[in-house]
Amino acid sequence: MTANDLIQYLQEAWCDQSYLPPVPGDAALRLMELGHTPQTPETLLKAMRRDPLLTLHAWGHAARTYSAGDPPQDLPGVASRLGSYGAAEVTQRLVNNVGQVSDDSYAKAMEAVRVHSLRVARLSRRIAETAAHNAHRAYAAGLLSDVGLLACLAAMSEAPEPPDLAQAWNEVMELHADTTRFVLQCVGLPEKLAWDLADHHGIDGSGAESDIGAVVLLAERAAADSETTALPFSQRRSLYVPDDTQVQRARNRLGLDEARWRGLVEAA
Repeated sequence: MTANDLIQYLQEAWCDQSYLPPVPGDAALRLMELGHTPQTPETLLKAMRRDPLLTLHAWGHAARTYSAGDPPQDLPGVASRLGSYGAAEVTQRLVNNVGQVSDDSYAKAMEAVRVHSLRVARLSRRIAETAAHNAHRAYAAGLLSDVGLLACLAAMSEAPEPPDLAQAWNEVMELHADTTRFVLQCVGLPEKLAWDLADHHGIDGSGAESDIGAVVLLAERAAADSETTALPFSQRRSLYVPDDTQVQRARNRLGLDEARWRGLVEAA
């Protein structure tokens, strides 16, 4: 599967509202457990906070099906928009139809990305609280910041002969910022959020140009400075490591002095 093949597949799959990407076995078990609990906005919100792909599906469903007014801007907004009926709808659709990733290397990689995304989400929330920004929106942004990578891995795992991930990893990493933005927009998430998430990768080479992008950029750096285990098929400990210049620009934008920034990194 070439890069062009992957992009074409993603475009065809994610523009189809019925598409559900396969998930690792652990995620499938969590979905089954969710299906056996009372279907309420609160239970769905708790599950979304742990799973980027579930969040993506629920947010897209809320934006498309329960579309009165502007799209929800954060996870509590998604749960509120869906209500009890919508939460049950989303949960049952996933429980009844989602497939499972059969290739062990892809399943492990997707789980590693999910765990990393949770770490970035929690750090994003903490940084937003420190900088007096919207913590709910920051958590959502951090959680979804690498969902394009999950989309790529899920798509590749569905190939009749999945590519050797050890060889394909670097190429997938090169694509994932663009695919994150594309997937978010395709499912109907707010356009500004999609661009802000791509922005945290410094698409113009100079670092974050928005407040939420600055928050996620700093969360990625804090995660990189504190993570100790290398990601699958990579010598790096983090998916994305902003450089010192990008970090300084993001700190300046958010008004974080050295002492507050060091405190956040040490607490990571």
